[in-house]
Amino acid sequence: MSALDRLLTSYRDAAVTEREKGTYFERLAVAYLRNDPVQVTQFSQVWHFTDWAKEHGFDGRDTGIDLVAKLMDEDGYAAIQCKFYSAKHVIQKKDIDSFLSASSKPPFVRRVFIDTTEVNWSVNAEDTIRDQHIPVVRVGLE
Repeated sequence: MSALDRLLTSYRDAAVTEREKGTYFERLAVAYLRNDPVQVTQFSQVWHFTDWAKEHGFDGRDTGIDLVAKLMDEDGYAAIQCKFYSAKHVIQKKDIDSFLSASSKPPFVRRVFIDTTEVNWSVNAEDTIRDQHIPVVRVGLE
């Protein structure tokens, strides 16, 4: 078992609620985006959505965006969704609909979907993200 697998298992074991489990994973995603050698060249700043919304005059209601990152070399932001599912969970269209809707307008010019699944998405989910005007990048465990 890798160090990442052990960490995710500890999150699953420690979390009392699904929301708490998701919060742990979002914090891990923030650390990843702020420290990974590839990601730090892409983003100058990363916020939890509610903090970013308050700071930038947006409504902070949970609409499907978990994190927001300021793009390093271009105007705009990346909307980021984090899903802490089991390794065998097949992501369905319904799992991504609210994220795609909430991130479909300015100031978002990129989308990142970070998840813990190890299987392909459903055909409908894959078809939905293909050729979006604002591209969707998937970051999985690998």
